[in-house]
Amino acid sequence: MLPSLLRSFVLRVGLALLPALLPAAAPRSTALELRDGDTLVFLGDSITHQCLYTQYLENFFFTRYPERRIRFHNAGISGDRAADALARFDADVAAHRPKYVTVLLGMNDGQYEDFKAETFARYAAEMGRLLDRIREIGATAIVLSPTIFEYPVVEARKDDPTFRFRERSFAPNYNAVMAYYGAWGRDQAPRA
Repeated sequence: MLPSLLRSFVLRVGLALLPALLPAAAPRSTALELRDGDTLVFLGDSITHQCLYTQYLENFFFTRYPERRIRFHNAGISGDRAADALARFDADVAAHRPKYVTVLLGMNDGQYEDFKAETFARYAAEMGRLLDRIREIGATAIVLSPTIFEYPVVEARKDDPTFRFRERSFAPNYNAVMAYYGAWGRDQAPRA
């Protein structure tokens, strides 16, 4: 008989290897296959609007595939929520006939408060409609997780008279709320 610690180890290794022994499902492509003439729309809030991650992606394609005429459109607007993105969808997304649409929303949807079921339900419903709209125009949605919220930075600036959010309160555990929103988004990936 194996000692319990060794038996536990063998069981864990066996469970970890089990997926390799089972027949695999057809792999889903995770590559961005942007060809000459394709468009990628970046849809989101201030994180998208600031053009940081969007510029990284543009630079990657421009330097790796200079012969391709790929169009990129930044449709990020500071302060936006999923409902706002839905309201401007036709002009800011559909009009560009994208092949892919990155979606980075949630930071403002959670209202910088502790988790509230009704707030999340509204976000999930609006994001669901947004993903449906993207699919309806024949594009592929790429749902990104909301970024971290730097609560210590906000708190450190509360005494700064030029800080526009000094009177606003923010949940100290807001990153946990955003992690939950991000996990929901990852679960939606097969739908997109």
